[in-house]
Amino acid sequence: MFTTLLSLALCSLPAWGAEPRPKKESQTGRLEMEIERGRMAQPKYLMEFSFGSSLLYVEQPMLDGYSAVLSSRVLPVPSVLMLAELLIRPHWILAGILNLPTGPVRVLSDDGRSYSEEATAAAVAIGGAYVPFQVQLGEHSTIQPQLGLMLGRTINHSVDDVFFPMAVARLHIHTSTGFSMYFGSAYAGQRDTLALIYGVGHRF
Repeated sequence: MFTTLLSLALCSLPAWGAEPRPKKESQTGRLEMEIERGRMAQPKYLMEFSFGSSLLYVEQPMLDGYSAVLSSRVLPVPSVLMLAELLIRPHWILAGILNLPTGPVRVLSDDGRSYSEEATAAAVAIGGAYVPFQVQLGEHSTIQPQLGLMLGRTINHSVDDVFFPMAVARLHIHTSTGFSMYFGSAYAGQRDTLALIYGVGHRF
């Protein structure tokens, strides 16, 4: 009887030599793991097509300072934007762009009461984009910052067409079903044109 009670008492004592229970993972640790896991993930889809819009600020003298931009009398031009992308690597994207302005360039007169119109040109561009990291939003959505460099050319212009370099920065969101959306900006050198871009698409 005494031996049985002693055995039960020993069994109820804490196991001092046992390993401590692991601490709960912090929110910061989980976020870092999600970023790292997203950074290493292979693309689920190979291509993406998107349809959107852009607002073109044509011939803006941005390099001449803020006062020059304020004195510019060129009105922004809306346009239709189509993108085709090839997801070649987790961090790299090959992209092609077609931009179709939907109206002429309007330049205000000095008194601001009237304006003159100038012909606009459609443009095509091809280049690549880099994805520095991606963050998982829940179980089905991913957000990516994307930075791109492209070479473009105007087409169907009333004067000689020109080549121009273009830098693009956008925030891209896509889901596990393939739906995607983005918004950002682009700047075309040689033409001094700033564009605000946004659109929706689908990955295949």
